[in-house]
Amino acid sequence: MPDNVVAESANTNNGGWLSTIRGIVVALTALLAAVPALIYSGSAVYKAVFDIPTNVYDQANKNLGDKHRGEVPIIDQPIAVKKTNMTLDMTLHVYANGDVYIQYADLEQWLPFVDPSSKKPTTTAPKTGIGLSLISSAYAQEINPRSQTISAEQKTNVRPSLNFDLDKLELDRKNNAAAQANARPQQIEREYLITELKDNHPYLVQSSLNAYEKTFAAEPGYKITAYSFQPLGLNNSKIEKIDSINNGEALKVTYTMSSGPVLNRWSGSLKGVIKTTQTKKQ
Repeated sequence: MPDNVVAESANTNNGGWLSTIRGIVVALTALLAAVPALIYSGSAVYKAVFDIPTNVYDQANKNLGDKHRGEVPIIDQPIAVKKTNMTLDMTLHVYANGDVYIQYADLEQWLPFVDPSSKKPTTTAPKTGIGLSLISSAYAQEINPRSQTISAEQKTNVRPSLNFDLDKLELDRKNNAAAQANARPQQIEREYLITELKDNHPYLVQSSLNAYEKTFAAEPGYKITAYSFQPLGLNNSKIEKIDSINNGEALKVTYTMSSGPVLNRWSGSLKGVIKTTQTKKQ
């Protein structure tokens, strides 16, 4: 075989191997470039499906909303923001531990109380259990509006700050509750209405008799010390007994009523008032 033919064949083989290797390198490069995007997309889908907060603001809304659910705030401060012919309502809710919830028109945001010594919120966000090194974490920068330059014209619109001493407000609320409890009368009169109708007829030729019970609780902070029953209408019915429960915490009324058979359909009815005297607990 001529030398030039051999050389041409060798060059052809080397070119094929080089093309194959080059193709593999390109494919690997494309795969490595796509992996972070795939991981990020998968993480986003996971967070959306399981309702995982995606930033510090959503995290604060979820954590603090769950923490203070059902809790009454120390301060409820409504604010009307007016501009031209439009007014937007804003409400500031401050809780006992210093956390703040703001409602502004259709927007809402929770803000955790920040300890000035640590510059960190007192309420920390729990870990979600997801850690991916290729996905960067979110950070929030602290902004101090007082560090910005305020012009003389802007200073004329500055309003005096509102100072809320949460410890004092909480103490005042407890004292007011105690004062209201002490201001209640030593003794009160309360009435409880009792009504019942028995108009079923389970038997063909004989009447039926049933027993009933009803319980009436004393007013909060009081106990029932005296009681009586005033009938307003008794028809085939009878008050059997009235018992005091737990040293006057409540009254249990037991009564019976009868009704006629199918062939003679008369009914039983009961209506009356239980009058009580209740004394404030010591």
